[in-house]
Amino acid sequence: MRRLVFLLYAFHFLVAADGNAVIPLVPTYTASYGLSVFEAGLIVAAPAFAMLVPSLPVDLPSDRWGPAR
Repeated sequence: MRRLVFLLYAFHFLVAADGNAVIPLVPTYTASYGLSVFEAGLIVAAPAFAMLVPSLPVDLPSDRWGPAR
């Protein structure tokens, strides 16, 4: 179990680091591609949305039946 928790924390760290790496580049993307503020916000929000969508189908059964014993 400890190994699984460590892997989950490591994966979360990589996702957070990836998200933080995009933020300083947003003005460059905006200027290079002629993006609006809304479109630049979509670039920043896309990784979080990509994690939210698959987690919802997993979350519903776990709430219904509880943790495994």
